Amino acid sequence: DFALQYWRSQGAPSEKLLMGFATYGRSFILTSSESGVGAPANNLASPGPYTQEMG
Repeated sequence: DFALQYWRSQGAPSEKLLMGFATYGRSFILTSSESGVGAPANNLASPGPYTQEMG
């Protein structure tokens, strides 16, 4: 909601704004067992069952 309100306050017409969100995820192979925010990764994970794409 913040982003839409911001753009409207800057003069963007409501009828030209489109709100959406990503419905996908990405996966990576980490370089260690550290899994916190910003943990280093060294490769994309194996392909998933639906997209058949790495990561």
